[in-house]
Amino acid sequence: MNPEQKAADLFFRRFANHVNCVTPTVLARTLLAPHVAAELSCGQRSGRTIYGVTVVIEGQDGRVYSAGTSPDEPLRSDVFTTRDAAEARIKQLGKLARGH
Repeated sequence: MNPEQKAADLFFRRFANHVNCVTPTVLARTLLAPHVAAELSCGQRSGRTIYGVTVVIEGQDGRVYSAGTSPDEPLRSDVFTTRDAAEARIKQLGKLARGH
């Protein structure tokens, strides 16, 4: 399985066919580490485009979990007002995930 397929598999295993109601349009999915994937998505809020970064982690038990939203947790999902900021966060997450 190539990295894009693995990322898609992790998201399917976590969310099946559910669509994120805040940022429903998936722009990209990236494998950050062997068991960590991120999704870049977008949506409209108050007439403005917002960008979401969602992170999933495959646990040692084989189950896939959503990363937390706690500001203290380094691997977490978040929302941004620009695509550049969201993509920068994904790059940062890639560095963090390799240590996860």
